Amino acid sequence: MEVTGRIDTLAQDLRYAIRRLRANPSFTIIAVLSLGIGISANTTIFSAMNAVLLRPLPYTDQDLLVAIYNNPVNEPGFLAEMSAADIERLRIESQIFERLELSAHPEMAAMSGPGNPERISVQQITPGTFPMLGVSTVLGTIPSEKDLRKVSLNPIFLGYEFWKRHFQGDPKVLGKTFFVENESAMVLAVLSPGFDLFGRGPTDVFEPIAVASDGPADKDRWLTGFGKLKPGITIAQAQASMDIVSQRLANAYPETNKDMRIKVKPLQEGLFGSSRPLLILLLTAAAFVLLIACANIASLLLSRASGRRKEIGIRIALGANRWRLIRQMLTESVLLSLLGGIFGLFLSVWGVKFFIAITPLWFPQVKTTNLDGRVLAPARRSGV
Repeated sequence: MEVTGRIDTLAQDLRYAIRRLRANPSFTIIAVLSLGIGISANTTIFSAMNAVLLRPLPYTDQDLLVAIYNNPVNEPGFLAEMSAADIERLRIESQIFERLELSAHPEMAAMSGPGNPERISVQQITPGTFPMLGVSTVLGTIPSEKDLRKVSLNPIFLGYEFWKRHFQGDPKVLGKTFFVENESAMVLAVLSPGFDLFGRGPTDVFEPIAVASDGPADKDRWLTGFGKLKPGITIAQAQASMDIVSQRLANAYPETNKDMRIKVKPLQEGLFGSSRPLLILLLTAAAFVLLIACANIASLLLSRASGRRKEIGIRIALGANRWRLIRQMLTESVLLSLLGGIFGLFLSVWGVKFFIAITPLWFPQVKTTNLDGRVLAPARRSGV
């Protein structure tokens, strides 16, 4: 009976709160709009931060994967790219990695041959990168670097999305040849869907490269290094080991490695960490928008409460105690917050689409920005 009585009382408070909000529609609309805009801005920016920095990458053994860069001693915040020589020497000098691989950023190139000619994205990459990340194929197999040298024509791997779009998912695509920037290339494999290493959209064509062991160019630094640590090795231990290796390489190759250290970062931070300051700045701005909205609503509520003194006095005269009055005010505030939160989430759906539309193509992972459980949990807390 006690529980039933509490439910009935809560229902009465809720009905009364609805009547009060309906009696003053201008206040209700302004409050809901203010909350909705603030919540939508925060949810949209946090969705982007979640896609870039928080959501786990779709690779196996992610805790062991790292990105490797050169770091000039006199520029501690600058991460420079690697050369094939750098990785070849690390393979010899370091004992903490299971694998060390390289990849270039995708570049646009002209393609002609089967199907319609078009501009495609081409990414040069060592073939060992795919098994290291747990990326499989739907057609064909990925050769090793040693086997790669035995292929006469320039071998390539097709991205799944490009295979579906350009070749209509032709299962007989293996062995076909076409021209990429006037060089003949032969299809060896089609990768599994969704592989997007640098977060700028799935690459169309991958050109495998080998790390030459016969003196690769030292100063030709245009590649990003990737590694997989041996089990039990932490990032701190890996960095300490790389500091020692950096000193040895500086002594052995002073022309290219003097005042240069090797920096090891967790894969997600290494790939997308440069976007963190911008996202934090945007999230801070959005938080201030919500703070200002809440402050304005608080002022409106105080002003509205001062105008309800007569009503409160009558309710006290009729026997309402202080707790009942507080509970009624809280019910109205919570209902207002819920309405603002629902409206904010509705706006966030459009906000995310708008953010994707206006964000530059170089911004990583922008196409994967969406609303999920990690985003909506803080959004609900903000609304209530």
